[in-house]
Amino acid sequence: MMKPLDPLTNQGRHEALRAQLLDVVDTLIPGEALPPERILAERMGVARMTLRRALADLAESGAVVRVPGRGTFAPAAARFNPTVDGSLREEIARMGSVARTRTLELSIQPAGVRVGQRLRLAPATPVLRAVRLRFAGDEPVTLERVHLPADLVPGLSAEDLEQGSLYELLIGRFGIALGASRVTVRATATSGRESQLLDVAPHSPAYYVESVREDAEGQPVEFLDAVYRGDRFQFESPSRVRSPMPHLAPGAFTGPESIYGD
Repeated sequence: MMKPLDPLTNQGRHEALRAQLLDVVDTLIPGEALPPERILAERMGVARMTLRRALADLAESGAVVRVPGRGTFAPAAARFNPTVDGSLREEIARMGSVARTRTLELSIQPAGVRVGQRLRLAPATPVLRAVRLRFAGDEPVTLERVHLPADLVPGLSAEDLEQGSLYELLIGRFGIALGASRVTVRATATSGRESQLLDVAPHSPAYYVESVREDAEGQPVEFLDAVYRGDRFQFESPSRVRSPMPHLAPGAFTGPESIYGD
């Protein structure tokens, strides 16, 4: 049972109302409707106009989705772990949508300095560059730029990249044994072109992801950078509490190294 908000300053009252609304959203499944505005306003002890302003702020940040004439809904945001292969396709399916891909560009060009550094190639080395737009149903959610050493993927076509998993192609058709990947994620805002392709307002909140995939011998075979819509994804990664330091008998410590290594 929600309790009415305590008397606060205007700013504090707004933040408290926002926090209570987010608590409501957290109890809903993706795409589920919030209670009607009248009921929310009564439960929280605020005017409907105040409630509407708070909901509008949440909608602008992507925390809720407002549909004129229908109401306010919890966002259908996929929980995506960027370190797990195939999780994007799986999470889109879990959202109740069909994952599909459109190849916007496909070309072979010199790696250049930036891509060459990621793939450990000379700048003049040919790489295959693919720009792909990923969809959840009919909604664009991710813009990807993929770079692969051209000699590793002869004959790879735009249709190949749209019909299945890239990693399955690398393993099955090209015989590449995939190894570890290094992934970085940071907050960003969409550029003009990204906004247009992802169907969001300019400078919308987004995630920028870089990934370098190695083969089993540690040689980079793929460099990917992508922009994920901030209103459609929540990035999460499992963590583990490090075990307590084991008990050391007196005199057992014989050097300056940490027992945890580097």
